[in-house]
Order: sequence, then C-alpha cells, then structure tokens
Amino acid sequence: MDTFLIWLIICVIAYLCNSEKDSEKTTSKKFKYTKTTNKQNYPKDYPVIENKKTIIHEDKSSNSQDKWWAIRQEVLKKYGYKCSKCGSCNNVNVHHKIPLSKGGTNNIKNLIPLCRDCHEKIHGFKFGNEKKAPMENYGEQIPPKKKNTTGYRINDAIEHGYKLEIEYITQHYPFENEINIRTIRPQDIKLGYEMMEDSAFIRNAKNPNESELVFIVAFCELRNAIRCFRLDRIKILKVIK
Repeated sequence: MDTFLIWLIICVIAYLCNSEKDSEKTTSKKFKYTKTTNKQNYPKDYPVIENKKTIIHEDKSSNSQDKWWAIRQEVLKKYGYKCSKCGSCNNVNVHHKIPLSKGGTNNIKNLIPLCRDCHEKIHGFKFGNEKKAPMENYGEQIPPKKKNTTGYRINDAIEHGYKLEIEYITQHYPFENEINIRTIRPQDIKLGYEMMEDSAFIRNAKNPNESELVFIVAFCELRNAIRCFRLDRIKILKVIK
C-alpha cells in the first residue's frame, strides 16, 4: 500500500512539471508572434499601436496637404517662382483667382502666385502671422450650394470643355449699359493685370481697380472670336455639355 501511494505521488509531480513546461512554450510562441507582427516595415508616418492588436491607420489630412503642396509647386514653377504681378521672389504664395468661397477650385488655371504684399492688396486685409495647415481635401470638397455659383460653373466648363449660355452686361462709355445673350466656351481665368497688353481690355478698363478684377477668356460664338468677359457681369443661364 505504501509503495502504491509513493508511486502515485511521483506520477502527479511528473504530470505537473510537464504541464508547466507546455505552458511556458505556448506563452513563448505567442510572444514571438506579437513581436513579429509589430516589426513589419510600415512607413514611419503611419502611427502603430503595439498592443494585442497592431492598428494601422492613414493620416488623410496629410495626404490632402501633400496633394495641395504638389499643385502649389506646379503653379510656382510655371511662373518662375515669383509674384505674377510685381515680380518679387519674397514670400510668394498661391492665390485663387476665383476664391473658394465663390465657387473657385484648385484648377491650375484658377491659381496664380502672388507675393504677400500683392496678395494682401487683392484680398483687402492684412494676413495674420499664424501658420495654419490646409484643411482636409483643401479646395476639393465643394458643397452642393457652391456648385450652383458662377465661379464653380466656369471652372467646371474650363475643365470639361462645356459651353455656357450667359447674360452679359457690356458697358459702352459714356452710354448706357447693354445686356445681351451670348454662348461662350471658357478657356482661361485671368486677373486684370495679366491682360494689360490686350487691346479689348485696355479699351474697357476705365476703373483703376480693374487690374485686380477677374476676367474670363472665352470663345464667343456671337463674335466668332476669343473675347474677355468680366466675371461680375456674367449671369449663367445654361450649361451646354
């Protein structure tokens, strides 16, 4: 009886020792698996949370900023990295000819480089010193209500080659204004100072502020020629796709 009891105790001790070893092996395997998972070669700017699960998420605002940065660089390169108005190379930034608030977009033809002084003059106020990063999808997320604006429709027509039927106010100095209907195909967006050598602009530029007003360069079917139209005198009646 004593021999059987001793033999039973030895078996129990052996069983417990083996269970401990198996448990250690399992824990070791889990630890190695977790380490391998967390050492994958993800980009440095991808935030990784090292826990029981490895969570990877993308910084969307960073991507949109990168896209806007690429567009800015394209505009600056096009104009030789200098202000398109005064030629200064100091504090040059990119200006939306038709503002985003009025339906403007990041269409390359809607963008122009301006130094800080010229930029502030066009906007009519002094900029703050704070540096704010562009919002997510800067210049790309157009609210539905802005898609009905003249600015957005002109940008859209340039991008897709659409025609526009417009009501246009023509000024005949010193006579009264003339209102007529025209069909145009917009091709470009320009500020007044970009058109100083254009004879049609010189004839009509009676207001000293017109050098900073927005003009649409378009093929006019009525005249069968390229004409310039002041944005603030255009009323879009129909988009012809």
